[in-house]
Amino acid sequence: MGFFGRDAKRPTFEPAVPGGVSVDPRAHSNQTAAGEAIHRRGGTMIGPNTKIQGELSGDEDVVVDGRVEGKIFLKKQLTVGPAGQVHADVQARNVLIAGKVVGNVSAEDKVEILATGTLDGNIHAAKIVIAEGAQFKGSVEMTAQRREPGDSGGAVREPQRGPARPEERAGAPAMVKGRP
Repeated sequence: MGFFGRDAKRPTFEPAVPGGVSVDPRAHSNQTAAGEAIHRRGGTMIGPNTKIQGELSGDEDVVVDGRVEGKIFLKKQLTVGPAGQVHADVQARNVLIAGKVVGNVSAEDKVEILATGTLDGNIHAAKIVIAEGAQFKGSVEMTAQRREPGDSGGAVREPQRGPARPEERAGAPAMVKGRP
């Protein structure tokens, strides 16, 4: 009997592999849909029965529903599906985590951890989104994107960093209670 007198009814799932682990078919259908969408756009899908060790680099979107260990360098988006496991440092334009990532993640644009996602590592990105229920252990360093005038979204440049306070600037007048 569950809480408040209700029976705790949980769905049962058949093992996906002989002697294997039970897999929620809803998660698999979400993986498949995401993988197929990426594949149609010309991306790569690393399936649930695939393990890659070493360096993964590319110029297209990649969906990981299997396991990757090592380093990942992508010019486009990395999506870690709900069953995906990544034990690697990651550099990509965007990173979407619905599975598990152990390693530092650096994105030119955005890192997003969905409610089913787990990240054990540091984030360096212009934007981050962490959904309610997501797990994150690490630190965050956010840097604003700066585009050159007339830039249509190509190269992203790091912002120029200068002294944060007027008294740190050479030759700047001193401020006294908000007055110059």
